[in-house]
Amino acid sequence: MKKIIKLAVLSCIVVTLTACGNREGTDDDYMNNKTEPTKNVESVLEKIEADDELLEKQIGEYRKERDKDKYTKEVNGTIINTQPNEEDYIKGFDEVRKVEPKLPDDLEEAYEEVGRYLEEDKKLEQKTKDLYYLPADPRVYKVYIDEDKGKLQGYDNENIIVMEYLDGDTWKFVYVAKENKDGQWKFVHDGINHKE
Repeated sequence: MKKIIKLAVLSCIVVTLTACGNREGTDDDYMNNKTEPTKNVESVLEKIEADDELLEKQIGEYRKERDKDKYTKEVNGTIINTQPNEEDYIKGFDEVRKVEPKLPDDLEEAYEEVGRYLEEDKKLEQKTKDLYYLPADPRVYKVYIDEDKGKLQGYDNENIIVMEYLDGDTWKFVYVAKENKDGQWKFVHDGINHKE
């Protein structure tokens, strides 16, 4: 089971790094977008949320596609799972992800805490290819722009990581956070968003 967790962590890191590598512009441009969410992101979120039924359908199609074997590759004897591009399914997703802070140096530890919580505390029965994934629902990124961070109140954006997983028939989100840059990642919340 530890091997599966390590593969899931490695897969998430590869997907995250791949997604980050596709950004255009300089690191300074990117960081300026991350530290102060623009009205453009809020506007894009409003448009995305305007048709809830369509959004749920797009998210469902993306999640179904993501679990296909064609996104599993072997690199130097290691199985790596990649993911399709969210923007191909949900227009505006790339713009929304700009509010997500720069990935921390200890991202692997954050992913390990997510895996530990799901396996040890929740004892989740895995029904998908990976135990957990990067969020496919753009609404989850509101945790980075809402003044009321709900269960994550008191944590800085750069110290919050969110992942999604399938619990029975319901997709939920796991939030892990740390007190400061040098802190240790810990489970904070498990729910349908950062407030409930």
